[in-house]
Amino acid sequence: MALRVHVGGAESDSFNTVEEADAALELLPDDTTEWMQLSTEEKELRLQLGAQLMGFLPLRGRTVFRGQRLCFPRTCQPYNRRFLIPEDVKRAHAFISYSIVHRALAERPAIAEGLPGKFGRPSQISLAGLVSVSFAEAGVKSGSLLDLLTRSPSFPAYQLLKPYLAQFRGSAIPSDGDADARTLSTTTTTS
Repeated sequence: MALRVHVGGAESDSFNTVEEADAALELLPDDTTEWMQLSTEEKELRLQLGAQLMGFLPLRGRTVFRGQRLCFPRTCQPYNRRFLIPEDVKRAHAFISYSIVHRALAERPAIAEGLPGKFGRPSQISLAGLVSVSFAEAGVKSGSLLDLLTRSPSFPAYQLLKPYLAQFRGSAIPSDGDADARTLSTTTTTS
């Protein structure tokens, strides 16, 4: 299985090549020995699932290309960079592929043995406090490890994706020049 890393492609299945992900993960404060010991095929699977999971995040803007399979590039990027995948997004993708996908698979070795192809597409993800990952066909639900990982305010993927997120814990995240962002919340609070 070879990754299809094409900006805005209809067949794209990853934001990073395996080599790019390896380089990005060297910057991760965690011990990435497990990742480095994976085969190329195992890394590719995790990168594919990580890219799919990112599509479930509440992101600002819209995809740039008609028929674009992955969630980036987006219209919220600066106009002169709308045809690129931002480096922060690529790094966040690598971190999600390792910190969430790989660790979730490692916790479930019996399910991981059936990979690739039989695991199923992710059906839900939330990041930074709203964490719940489900895989459609397998009926697997992850929670406690993911909650622990993503509730940390220094979680690398959240920090890198923050400029592109539309909501965090039900509240809008305003950005520079985004005066209407405060009205995007879908959660109401009563006292």
